[in-house]
Amino acid sequence: MKNNLEVDVTKSEILLMSADDYMSNAQLEFLRDLINTHISELRMRIGNWREELERLENVPDPGDAATIEEQRQKLTSSIRRDSSALDELVEALNRIEDGTYGYCETGPQIGLRRLLVLPSAKLCVEEQERREAKDRHRARFAA
Repeated sequence: MKNNLEVDVTKSEILLMSADDYMSNAQLEFLRDLINTHISELRMRIGNWREELERLENVPDPGDAATIEEQRQKLTSSIRRDSSALDELVEALNRIEDGTYGYCETGPQIGLRRLLVLPSAKLCVEEQERREAKDRHRARFAA
């Protein structure tokens, strides 16, 4: 049963809650705040990567140009990675709103410990492992 009274809780308190409180208002509020914090951090980091990318200059020296191009590629890769993580977190907020957050795509609970470590998780550990094993199996026979 969802508890509508508790809203301001800590990570420790969430982990001590009963199984009946899974995805209660208090837990969802805590996880929503956690996700929003991660989103803010990612947006700031992406902005910093972009500023750094804009500061890189083109230089006539081929050695310097190669170094700068390598830096551009690293920054672009970082922006891409963080943008992908940002999209996943925004999707997680949408799942909170539509009531599917905290549950694996196959139905069972994802679990609080996993969500606290990876708030954008869509799969429970068992399903994630099953899919990874399937991918490894495909890759082994595709080679």
